[in-house]
Amino acid sequence: PPAIFGGGLLIGLGPGNLVNAPTAGAGELRLLDLDSLETRWTLPTSASVLGAAAVVADEAIVCVADGHVLVVDSSGRVRRQWRSPTSILTSPAVSSETVYCVDSEGQLVAIDLQRMEPVWQVRLGPSGLFVSSPVIARGQVLLGTPEGLMCVGTPPQGH
Repeated sequence: PPAIFGGGLLIGLGPGNLVNAPTAGAGELRLLDLDSLETRWTLPTSASVLGAAAVVADEAIVCVADGHVLVVDSSGRVRRQWRSPTSILTSPAVSSETVYCVDSEGQLVAIDLQRMEPVWQVRLGPSGLFVSSPVIARGQVLLGTPEGLMCVGTPPQGH
């Protein structure tokens, strides 16, 4: 899915699908002009990008299927990155300070947005096909798993 970013439409591409994306070959990010839909820039990625970017201010956070999590600026440069030991097939969720990603082995990982280092993680269940992107609401991370809907975290007082 596309994301509005830097005055354009940011899309992830690649030859992979949910089954073979980590090994199907290189992909790319592409920023299209909103009016003409012409390409403003492309950024090669090590594998397909299947999910949407999460946009925070002037940066986009993107999960690449081989496990890379990239923070990209509006000119198409990678500013920071982190690599999961396993593939990530979903979109990230982002709060003001944290990126949340779900890997294909069922780990929900919270990554400090500035340092791009994990600050905590939790296993969501046995390994399986984890393809639901996380959503943040009222201090909790919600997502679908092969076992059903899960809610991780503690809501703020009064909610």
